[in-house]
Amino acid sequence: MPIDEDVVGALAPGGTGDELLSRVARGPVLERDDQIQLAYVPFTAVRDWKAAAGGLRSRRVADADHALVLEVQSIRSRRVAALAIVPQPGIRLTAIVGVGRRSDYGDAYEYLSGRLHPRVMRPYFRQHDFATMMREIDRHLGRTAEIHFTRLGHQRRLTKEKRESSLTWTDVRYQDVLNEAREKGHFFKHVSFEVRLKGNATDVKGAMARPNIMSLSASAAVRLAGLVNERLVRHAAEEHKLVTDRSRTEALTRPRPIVATFEDALISKKGDAQQVTERFFQYKRSSIAVIHGNPYVHVRIIDLDDGSSYAVFMTSADAMTLIPQLRSSESSFSRLLEFVHDSFGAVKFEDAPKVYA
Repeated sequence: MPIDEDVVGALAPGGTGDELLSRVARGPVLERDDQIQLAYVPFTAVRDWKAAAGGLRSRRVADADHALVLEVQSIRSRRVAALAIVPQPGIRLTAIVGVGRRSDYGDAYEYLSGRLHPRVMRPYFRQHDFATMMREIDRHLGRTAEIHFTRLGHQRRLTKEKRESSLTWTDVRYQDVLNEAREKGHFFKHVSFEVRLKGNATDVKGAMARPNIMSLSASAAVRLAGLVNERLVRHAAEEHKLVTDRSRTEALTRPRPIVATFEDALISKKGDAQQVTERFFQYKRSSIAVIHGNPYVHVRIIDLDDGSSYAVFMTSADAMTLIPQLRSSESSFSRLLEFVHDSFGAVKFEDAPKVYA
């Protein structure tokens, strides 16, 4: 079944993310399980996305420099969804807007951005970003509203080298779920939420997924478009800035490392340092060399996607220094940070002190 012409009409003019969310939410009537999705990546021209869509089951329903609208058929579900690529040159980002089922949008987004890797970096939500977004939505809705998590996709760190993934259906206040996740060492891959008013269910629903994706029902988009768009823009810009211009070039002889800090000590007893080094061998599409594994950690990494390289040092129990070498692309460094976050539970990434030669 082709996508609704009203959906195309709402997406084709382009605009800012909040304008697109509001226009779709107030315009066409969405099917029961359809939502409006929004994600941002660093600025990329429409022509690059056209090339990336070449292997996707899709057809162009609107094609202009300010917006490319695709009708995409999911390979898994056979359902059709709308996907709009809308460059935002003023903020140096590109908005990826979808209308349809969350899973169908996710498949298309992963495919397209994957085809553009490593030229295009995908920002990721980390654990604290889920908490920040929920708290901002909570404050925006006011005291009479209560946000419940209804579905959780998360991972749990069993040991320093083992992880367990699970999918849970629930109906619990988001604050209680966040507290439990912190206590048990869980970190989210995606969450679904619903808003209750004085204990009663509403149509204000949404979801949040790791690759900087927010999904909103029409009612949620009407109430939250501005807040959600501002938060996504800020997050994508901050993530991009964190990994930009890190290569060790002739003009920049000193490296610009990033320090990852952890909530719990990774090295507290004999054998822990070895477990940390062994974990790096699970980093996909890379070449790993262990220079030292005891008493401190020193690992060298080459990203096989584009040749980016890094030195990783761990000389304290709760911090790891990631040092880019001659080449370090934004997408590569972002992927490495995501691996460190998921593997070791990093809670913060920041510039290292300027003490490296």
